[in-house]
Amino acid sequence: MVQENMIQEPKSGILCDRDIRWEIQNRNIIRGIEPNSLDKQIQPCSFDFTVGTIFDPVNNQIIQVDSSEKIFHLGPGEIISLFTKEELKMPSDLSGLAFATNKQSSRGLLVLNPGHIDPGYEGPLTVKAINLSNIPLVLKSGDVIFTVTFERLNQRCDIPYNSQWTGRKEKESKFYNTDAKCAVKSITKFLELDKSAKIPTKLEIEKMISQKIGKVVKWIFGSFGFVATLWSIYYFLLSGKN
Repeated sequence: MVQENMIQEPKSGILCDRDIRWEIQNRNIIRGIEPNSLDKQIQPCSFDFTVGTIFDPVNNQIIQVDSSEKIFHLGPGEIISLFTKEELKMPSDLSGLAFATNKQSSRGLLVLNPGHIDPGYEGPLTVKAINLSNIPLVLKSGDVIFTVTFERLNQRCDIPYNSQWTGRKEKESKFYNTDAKCAVKSITKFLELDKSAKIPTKLEIEKMISQKIGKVVKWIFGSFGFVATLWSIYYFLLSGKN
């Protein structure tokens, strides 16, 4: 008879905390977990991934956030790319789905969802983060950047994702040269505003929308007046003929 507290091989479906622990201990699906952090990172049916490598386009450097002494300040409106500290090694019968956390969203950090993770994927997860607040935000080691749910498939897929994993250092270098260097550094740059321009506030955005609507209304009434004028001329000429 199997005891209730024993960890068993999970069946198909979304994995609970016990299933995720089994996958980590028996199939090593997540690497780079700090020895004392496993219990903290395993959630009821997901696993929390933390900040690892930050690609800073402003100062053109790669920052390893691997200790409490190393912190990164993301200025208002700035955009960065980052790798998670933890790395995945997905078997051919397991898929994943990543979600941004409410904690980061609440403080003004918009983490673009990396979304679906295919069976066979190997390596860290990559995301972009934007500071939508009016103050610099601190990113440090151990900060949860998003959480991932796992789902065990009914059977192994025929053609798993080929990630061509060659090691973290090589992946970081390749990503930095092909993506991070060319990435937009801030929202103002993306919107083609002056570099010193401030991010529009809610009231400023509403004002811009109102001005746009006002222009449209003026155009409609102007067009109506033009049509009415043409109709008056036509009616006058028609009356003259009679």
